[in-house]
Amino acid sequence: MKRLGLFSLIIAIMSAGSMAAHPAESSEETIVFVVRHAEKASDDRDPVLSEAGTARASALARLLADAGIEKIFTTQYQRTRLTAAPLAQAGRIEADVVEATATHAEDLASRIRSSHRGGRLLIVGHSNTVPAILGALGVPDPPPLTDADYDRLYIVTLSQDGRAGLITLRYGE
Repeated sequence: MKRLGLFSLIIAIMSAGSMAAHPAESSEETIVFVVRHAEKASDDRDPVLSEAGTARASALARLLADAGIEKIFTTQYQRTRLTAAPLAQAGRIEADVVEATATHAEDLASRIRSSHRGGRLLIVGHSNTVPAILGALGVPDPPPLTDADYDRLYIVTLSQDGRAGLITLRYGE
């Protein structure tokens, strides 16, 4: 008997709900995983990850190992790139660095809709960009994220007609 992983179970449930509500639509949804970078070693402008952050980045890689991630987006800061690094290395996926600007969230959402339809992607952002990214992807009333929140994993499903679904999980220690 094949073991159904957490990711597969979540996607199966989300797809079943989507297909039941809209049976004529294709089930080829875009799945976007969004996380804040893992714990940082200091409050410097561009710090590396702390020991706890490195462990969380490894936990993220293990959790998403079978998720079929095709593309990873980070910002220019080390903490986002280092959070994505274990998954990127394991999956041999080159992360795209997207400059954190005032239009970062909207630009990224537009890029995902135009170039990555039907794909599975990971975005690693910051406490002040993750809610904006969720909103730009179409999530109504994105949940707030504080400077102390490192363990949130947001799974956004984008249907072909642009509707967004959201599941929030926690990962790591």
